[in-house]
Amino acid sequence: MDKRRLALLLKKYLNNKASDEEKNIIDDWIGQKQNEDNHKQKLDPIAIREKLKTKIDQKIIRNKYRRINLTLVVGFIFVTLFTLSIKYYYGGVNAYKQENYLINVPKGKKIRVKLIDGSVVWLNAESRFEYPKTFNKEKRAVNLLGGEAFFDIATDKTRPFIVETNASQTQVLGTTFNIKTGKSDKAVITLVNGAVRVSRKKADAMQGSIDLKPNEQLVLERNRLPLKKKVNTSQIIGWNRIYFDNQSLEEAIKVLIKAYGVQVVLKEESIRNIKFSASFSLADKPADVIYELAKANNIRYKWENEKVTLY
Repeated sequence: MDKRRLALLLKKYLNNKASDEEKNIIDDWIGQKQNEDNHKQKLDPIAIREKLKTKIDQKIIRNKYRRINLTLVVGFIFVTLFTLSIKYYYGGVNAYKQENYLINVPKGKKIRVKLIDGSVVWLNAESRFEYPKTFNKEKRAVNLLGGEAFFDIATDKTRPFIVETNASQTQVLGTTFNIKTGKSDKAVITLVNGAVRVSRKKADAMQGSIDLKPNEQLVLERNRLPLKKKVNTSQIIGWNRIYFDNQSLEEAIKVLIKAYGVQVVLKEESIRNIKFSASFSLADKPADVIYELAKANNIRYKWENEKVTLY
């Protein structure tokens, strides 16, 4: 595709004026860029796709002092995808800088974010999430500024994973859990598996800690005692599932590509209109989802790196 046509399609895409066919062209183009090593090093392909699809506000933040605005150029064309703002902050005698991504999820959207350590975070609609470009040697810290998120944390016994909210600090080594924040310094932490230790924030200080076991939920709220109880986690994290009700395989694949960040190709025309019903958790591994999908519909598949072909 020539530069002029691609620039025109991207402009229509960002302004919600692209046809379904044009949207598919842009999605395919973004997928191709995921396979280019130089782009993998410079850009977060999932963030780019979500920006183009939902116009989320993606910013690189560095706390305090001078601020620089710059635009990213994607691929070989000079098309601005979104603006990044950069700040610098300095600590002690040795100056250092921390780069963070800030994601604002629009109404009616859900976003999948893969962190540098392999951990995956699913953000519910109207959530705000801040995470670093790289983690330091001591810990892996992120900040859920509002909304709801489901975390599937990669195991690293040398560096605990820490989620900060206005009301709590949750520390894990490797597990899956859900956090929902409220407007008045409220946090609801639900553990699916593994183990977490939750500390309560009060006047910018941590007040003791509470350990959670699988299928337990902790509610923290200002001026109230912590409430820990047994819950049905499938009901709590229901927002984190994908449901297909008599949908065609072609329609389902579009959803799976966005949800799991993998490339899926339908090689045979005859399988595109296969109808099926199923549900998957966003925490499921892509390979397991494809396996169940292929098994249920009696089709074959082949993986090549991050790309799977169904036939």
